[in-house]
Amino acid sequence: MAASQVAGKSTGVERLLQRVAPSDVKGAIIDPVDDKTRAQSGEIVNSVRDGGEKALIEVSIKFGDLEEGEHLLDLAGLTALVLCAWWTSLTFSRRGPSTNPFMMHASR
Repeated sequence: MAASQVAGKSTGVERLLQRVAPSDVKGAIIDPVDDKTRAQSGEIVNSVRDGGEKALIEVSIKFGDLEEGEHLLDLAGLTALVLCAWWTSLTFSRRGPSTNPFMMHASR
């Protein structure tokens, strides 16, 4: 390739990329997920859809997200979930330090 030119003078730098008109550029849609991965993930989704919570637990154990005998949600997680749901259900006028479950817990 020839060296690039600036204001008609050679820069001494070889141009590696070639300029092309936007109309000459063809769009490429590249799928980031290969066929094997897509098929495997589809099998997992289908098994959980068909098998429900039991299948979800089995898949979670298989991939190391849960240990045998472990529950999807422990008592602390369930408590936090219930408190957050209760807190967000209150109207703004009823919210305050005395009704904030996190402030109530912290003040003990």
